[in-house]
Amino acid sequence: MRKQRQQFGGVFLNKQRGIWYCRRTINGKRDYTPIGKLSEYPTKALARLASHSLIAPPANPATPAKPAESAVEASDDIRDVNHQQSGMDSA
Repeated sequence: MRKQRQQFGGVFLNKQRGIWYCRRTINGKRDYTPIGKLSEYPTKALARLASHSLIAPPANPATPAKPAESAVEASDDIRDVNHQQSGMDSA
């Protein structure tokens, strides 16, 4: 089964109002979400980055949320898994 992809839509500027909008499709219907004014985001690239923060990732109820862990704990876990997979158990 393929991983569900996140689509961010497009970004366009309403020149009459000077407002950036994010244009995307949700459940088959077009959605226009205002991002901010041209003075706040002078380039399309900045407006696009701001639009990514407005779009929440899809919730997956089958996968419970994990609490955040430190980078040291994560690297220790990866090392343990790699050690077990290589068959170098020392016992």
